Amino acid sequence: MKRIALICILALTLLGSAFHYFKSTYGTVVYALKDMPSRQVVKTGDIEERLIELKKIPGAAIIKSEEAMGNTLRYGVSRGQILSEYDFACKPYRCVFSVRSIPKGKEIELADLKETTDDTKLAFVQQQLIVSAASKIVGKRAKDNIAMGEMLFEDNFQ
Repeated sequence: MKRIALICILALTLLGSAFHYFKSTYGTVVYALKDMPSRQVVKTGDIEERLIELKKIPGAAIIKSEEAMGNTLRYGVSRGQILSEYDFACKPYRCVFSVRSIPKGKEIELADLKETTDDTKLAFVQQQLIVSAASKIVGKRAKDNIAMGEMLFEDNFQ
């Protein structure tokens, strides 16, 4: 009985180690399943997620298919190509700029702000932090001094 338990423990330990090694050396990327021309909108059957070695994943690679779905390609891609954020056209998004210098601690008023559409592409994470509507920050206080013309981020306010 002890021998069987010891064999089971050893087998589970080896399996756990193999699983940990596999998970720590592989990552997910999004591949093109077919050739796609520039200006095409990416649909479900156009891409798939695959596991590859971490050291082979490019820095700007798309790692979740949701990041590519519904977006328009800036450049054509070939079948089997790893998609990157550089393959996609910039999507305009709403952002808010300061129209005057705002001192630290000042309560934000609508007159301090200007909403606009910017077609500059920022990193995916940064886009989530951009203030997209002036109404979201009116009444809040500036954490630090804000220069005139500065793009505003959610972490600029208390």
